[in-house]
Amino acid sequence: MIYKALTYISLILSLFAVGSLIAILVDNFIGIDIMMYTAYIVLAIITLSVLVYTFKNVIDNKSSLISTLRGVGSFLMLFVILYFLSSGEEVVKGDEVVLSATGSKFIGAGLYMFYSLAIIASLSMVYFGFKNRK
Repeated sequence: MIYKALTYISLILSLFAVGSLIAILVDNFIGIDIMMYTAYIVLAIITLSVLVYTFKNVIDNKSSLISTLRGVGSFLMLFVILYFLSSGEEVVKGDEVVLSATGSKFIGAGLYMFYSLAIIASLSMVYFGFKNRK
């Protein structure tokens, strides 16, 4: 049932894409808007289906639920620590405030989060690369 529905949805979206491509080729720029909206619809369908099946599988499997909550909790704890460690300096250009102190703290925490996760991933790859070496 779901397979048939997805087949028809993909057929309709493909027809929209072909129609918008033809509209673009005849110099009608509304085809670009149609293609963008089609891409947004496809992105929403994919995101929704991934979220639904992920939550369904996590709820069905209790050990997976505990593992997921542990991972989400560790990400949140790391973000909170990095948020308090980042500097919150207001960015002013002329007489106008471009970025508030809170926004600056969020951006700093996001950058530090990216750096720390990249370092953690790199170190874990190196560790398991040497550990599994025979």
